[in-house]
Amino acid sequence: MDNFLTIENESKGIYKEKRSSFIGLLFPVNNQEEIKNILKQIRKEYYDAHHHCYAYRILDDSHQIIEYCSYDVEPANTAGIQILYELRKAQLLKVSYDIVKTELEQLNITIHAQ
Repeated sequence: MDNFLTIENESKGIYKEKRSSFIGLLFPVNNQEEIKNILKQIRKEYYDAHHHCYAYRILDDSHQIIEYCSYDVEPANTAGIQILYELRKAQLLKVSYDIVKTELEQLNITIHAQ
């Protein structure tokens, strides 16, 4: 596979719902070792998070697509597979997408009514 879509830089987004915050972290990656190191870093930074769900799509040495998703403590076929579906839909390769769920207080975020 010579042509594919990927990302150049890390990206972060935060979605807030009720008293929870979902942090989306997108990383460019080349192999499973990089993914393992990123996951270790995320778990260290967000040590008090309730959930760490992720998916990745990379290419092996023979240019075959390797995909994986993790649900953490979520029910099967919920968060992890949905993340993977989004990576497939966007036709992204060589990426890892992680979602961390925390309470808003843990992020020191204050919500003001408008």
